[in-house]
Amino acid sequence: MRRKLDGLGLSYSRMELPELGERRLFIQTPTGILLELVFRETEATADSSPHQEQDHDE
Repeated sequence: MRRKLDGLGLSYSRMELPELGERRLFIQTPTGILLELVFRETEATADSSPHQEQDHDE
């Protein structure tokens, strides 16, 4: 996501929260709205998708 924002020339700030396993990006829109993007580091992200569970069962 940071590479995409850099490529678009958009400024952002970062927050690393290793104790929560999270990384956050803050982006200010041209209209002044602050967006917070939260990325969680989990081992089982793909395994928790209900669509993938259905695929394995079929």
